[in-house]
Parts: sequence; structure tokens; C-alpha cells
Amino acid sequence: MPAGTEYVAPRTAVEAQLVEIWQEVLGVGKVGIRDNFFEIGGHSLKVLQLLTQVHSVIGVNLPLHTAFNMPTIEEMGREISKHRFEEEYGNDESEIIRLNEHGPVNMFCFPPVSGYSIVYHEMAKQLENHCVVYGLEFIGDRFHGEELLTQYVESIINIQPKGPYILLGYSLGGNLAFEVAKAMEQRGYSVSDIVMLDSYRRTDKIERLLKEIDSEVEDALNEFSYQQSLFTPSIREKVKNKMYAYLTYKNELINMGTVQANIHALIADASVAGTAALGDTLLWKSSSSANYAEYDIVGNHDELLGTGFIEENVKVLRLIVNGIISKTLTPNP
Repeated sequence: MPAGTEYVAPRTAVEAQLVEIWQEVLGVGKVGIRDNFFEIGGHSLKVLQLLTQVHSVIGVNLPLHTAFNMPTIEEMGREISKHRFEEEYGNDESEIIRLNEHGPVNMFCFPPVSGYSIVYHEMAKQLENHCVVYGLEFIGDRFHGEELLTQYVESIINIQPKGPYILLGYSLGGNLAFEVAKAMEQRGYSVSDIVMLDSYRRTDKIERLLKEIDSEVEDALNEFSYQQSLFTPSIREKVKNKMYAYLTYKNELINMGTVQANIHALIADASVAGTAALGDTLLWKSSSSANYAEYDIVGNHDELLGTGFIEENVKVLRLIVNGIISKTLTPNP
């Protein structure tokens, strides 16, 4: 138990069940209802183990973001009690999730193909005090076209009413971040910088059959860093549907036009393109009317935010954020 955390015993049957689940998932002994999951050994992989156990033992399907927004047994117990009285599950998923606590500026991060911002949890932890990281879920399974972009713009300005704004996208998330930046600029909001985390600009539509997309989704699920065996059937189905919608969006997407934001392209070890010699490895150079810069980072595309790589790559992100703060942004109050 972290220093300063007073032990509080479970008071309800649900809390007692959660204590047993946490002890099993985390491999620890005494757990109090106000202990923070991530301070006593929890991480992204164990979040899914936790949700699987909650579903198996308690019979409630919690959204993937629950452990991040409600990291104590006390909070999670209240959420489970609320869910038991709801007629439908899953309609309350957040579009935007705060992933750390402190920082002078905000960074809004768009997800890779999984559609979930869970991938940014460790990055956010290591950017604590450098910037507040917000993860945006892919919501194209509920909104489409201009409505999709409008929802993202509104989610961002509800958190931060005035610019300038910093956006980040990993892989397909970079393509989405660019489109959101254009939408924000068209509405009069200033986006100062977009960070492309090994994200290639899309220049052509992809014509594929629906069954080919479905096959790609299945392959991606099987290759997730958190293996599909950790999913309950309902969680797996939710992730699958979101990924399917995201890949369908990708197939129709062409990143046209320019933004006034600076673009920072972070390039993985294995990223190779014919434009590399021109300093335009990810093809974004012509997409900014301001400044464009490239940075080498370690690991291949799928490893960038994983253990053994994130420690080095986050140093580049800190460098970028600190540079943005010193040049363009008014820090958070």
C-alpha cells in the first residue's frame, strides 16, 4: 500500500467482491477500498484482466475506461451498483478521458486502430507534470462525416474553451487528428501543433470488400498487446465493432488540404518510405503552412508505447511539449 493511503475495509458485498478480484489480478495481499489500482501494481494489461474478472464474478460489464476514471474499489463499487439499475449497458461511454492529473498545457490524443485511448495510459503517466493528457475514443461507430468531427471539436472545447490546442495521433489516430485540426481551424479555433506518432498521411482511398475489413479486424484483435483471451465475449464484440467502424472510416479517408498548425512527425525504426531522403518520411510536410519537423524514435510501429521503448520515446514528446510551451501557448491556470 502506498505511503499515506489509509486502509479502509470493504463495507458492502460488492466492495468485498472487488477486494478479492483486485487481490487476484494484482497478486497482492491487503487491499483497501481507497487504494489506487495503478499505484499498487495495475497497468493497461491488468485493466482488461480486471474487467474480465468483474464480469465473470459480479456479472457487470464495465466500459474499458472505468478503471482510469474510477481507480479505487470505492468508486468502482458505486459504478457497479449504478449499472445494475440501468436497463442498457454501454450507452454512457466517454468520448474523452483524462489520463493524468497535472501539467501546464493539455494534449488531446487520438487512438490507433483499436479505437480506444487505453494505449496512452503509460505515456500519460510519464508525461505527468509536463502536460495533461486527454485520450479521445473513436466514436465513428455512433457518428459519421461532419457530425463525427463536430463531436470531437465540442468535446475538446468543453475541456479547453480557448486555444491554442495541441493534438496527437498514433498511427491512424494521426490521420484523424489532422481532420479534427482542420475542422477546428474552420470554426475559428487555433491549433498550434499536431504530433504524428508514426502516422502516414493518407493520399488515396482503399477499395476493399466488407469481408476483407472484417478479416483485418480479426487479425488485429489477435495481435493486440493484450491478447483476446483476456476479453469477455461482450468486451471483444465492443472492441471489434469499434475497430470495424474505424477501418471503414480509414478506407474512405484522404488527408487533403493544409493546417496552420506545426506538424511534428515521429518516425519509428522500421518506417521506410521513398520520400525519406527528402525529409518527408510520413508525407505530412506539405500539409502544414507553418513548420514541419521530423524526429527519430525507437522501436517498430507496434512497440512505440510499450515497455522498453516508451521510456526513450517520451523524452522526445517532452522536448516537443516544452518547446511548444516556451513559444506559443499560455499555460493552464
